[in-house]
Amino acid sequence: MSQPLKVLHVFARMNRGGAECRTLDLMRAVDRCEIQMDFCALSGLPGDLDCEIRLLGGEVYRLALRQAGFSRAFRSLLTEKGYDVVHSHVHYPSGWILRLAHQAGVPRRVVHFRNESDGRRDTWFRRLVRWVLRRLITRHATQIVAVSESAMRQAWMPRWDADPRCHVIYNGLDLARFPDPADVGRCWTTREKLGILPESLLCIHVGSLRPAKNHARLLRIFKALQERTPGAMLMLAGDTLNQGAWLATQISAIGLCPSVRVLGPRKDVPDLLAAADVMIFPSLWEGLPGAILESLAVGTPVVSSDLTCLPEITRFVPGVRAIALAEPDHVWAETIASIAHPSTEARAEVRRAFAASPFNIHYHAQQMRELWRGGKQSHQTVLRDRQSDTRPAGSALVRTRDRRRSALEKVPREGRSAA
Repeated sequence: MSQPLKVLHVFARMNRGGAECRTLDLMRAVDRCEIQMDFCALSGLPGDLDCEIRLLGGEVYRLALRQAGFSRAFRSLLTEKGYDVVHSHVHYPSGWILRLAHQAGVPRRVVHFRNESDGRRDTWFRRLVRWVLRRLITRHATQIVAVSESAMRQAWMPRWDADPRCHVIYNGLDLARFPDPADVGRCWTTREKLGILPESLLCIHVGSLRPAKNHARLLRIFKALQERTPGAMLMLAGDTLNQGAWLATQISAIGLCPSVRVLGPRKDVPDLLAAADVMIFPSLWEGLPGAILESLAVGTPVVSSDLTCLPEITRFVPGVRAIALAEPDHVWAETIASIAHPSTEARAEVRRAFAASPFNIHYHAQQMRELWRGGKQSHQTVLRDRQSDTRPAGSALVRTRDRRRSALEKVPREGRSAA
């Protein structure tokens, strides 16, 4: 029996964030006899998901990036455990991680862009740091992955199609973990546990309290909705990141205390989404918002800011209404009220479309296996095969990239790594 492919995922900390949860979904979907997945936490701190990872057969190594001796300890870990792949999810700092992996002789080194921005201020020093880290990625990455074409363009480069190392792989969800819209009783049970009246318009937002999630605007939008629709309720699910006092102050200042439930990190997010009538999502930027995908998996409609990645979702799955953040709060409120309370059949239609989309965990797992083993197809080619009646944008660039890939296959592996 052949040895499993050994993959080390690199994160800051294994808490219950979108990227971390999606990677655990992937871990559940692959055969551990085929692929062994471990994790390295660069914060050096324990995370909420550590126990789940160990139950799934993986290990979490805590190595603090900012401590002296990190480079030596990380290289020693890679050498001792004999990893075949280092898959780094920490945006531009992945350049340093992949450099160390290259020094340790790891043959496959993957950087994964999960957002359009690193979320840091654009100072001259930060621009210099980004330039250095991007150079390290260019030199040491054997594969460059992004969760959407938009994230790839914004985080890496506009003409990413010309680089055969670049691949867009959409995140995947396991629909078995999400309630079926036909299970109405389960939804009412969740509402009852939360003390939400059946006739109340129940909104939800899922996301950690980070600047990109735009919580201040979210509360103003909900205030406008409540003025239009008295009795509306809002659930906030996600880590407050030690800013719970700020959030409580904002809710009180706007006068929303009885109507907003701050739930914090939850393991029952699928049930909460199924119980809601609509998701409100006014983010400033995203790579591929997992909260929107989760909402669509249970058929709950979404009102979102006009993120550049949204067309890539709506190409396959209906149920998302995009509004510019420049629009006033009352326009958001009117749109939310107009699409809330979807019928069971409408929810089921969205779920069926989701099941047939590239956001299915089985399709995602197939793509990742091919990436790690070196047989990854062109992203657009695969989508064209899956939806013959849909021609993805940029097909001329795809043909150019495929020709480059065919030529690259004739180059020795050492030459590819240096490309």
